[in-house]
Amino acid sequence: MEGNRAGYTALAGEIMGAGTTTKSKAQIDEATDFIGANLSTSADGVYGASLKKHSDKLLELMSDVLLNPSFPEAELEKAKKQTISGLQSSKTDPNSISSLISSMSKYGKDHPYGENATEETVSKVTRNDIVEYYNTFFKPNVAYLVVSHRIHKTFTEFTRLSQNS
Repeated sequence: MEGNRAGYTALAGEIMGAGTTTKSKAQIDEATDFIGANLSTSADGVYGASLKKHSDKLLELMSDVLLNPSFPEAELEKAKKQTISGLQSSKTDPNSISSLISSMSKYGKDHPYGENATEETVSKVTRNDIVEYYNTFFKPNVAYLVVSHRIHKTFTEFTRLSQNS
């Protein structure tokens, strides 16, 4: 449960790809675009797709994003503003309203699926909340790695990279 900072896990996922300790967001975006790949992040992890010939480079980028996120403060503030703007506009959207009421009715406010971010909770999210979330849930004993591709050589390299972090 996210409590009085509901929305921080979504924000963490949103800004995970916004820079690493080795690359800026612009460098990550440029490298991804150069190989024609897709790279995205969410509260659940890092996702990517590329042609087979670029899978080594994509996995290297994904590894960096997953293992070395910097969670830039400026990107967090930008994401918070965008989230709050979306929450404000959802107040007049019938589908959003019914979805909110439905999840609260089905699960109750004390269940993660019944908990919803608000302008107030999102505005309270700090970079420290996001770093704590990452440090708690993005580690081998509570996370899992799923790779779907012909990637034997690449997976071996990913394993080597992750063990060196």
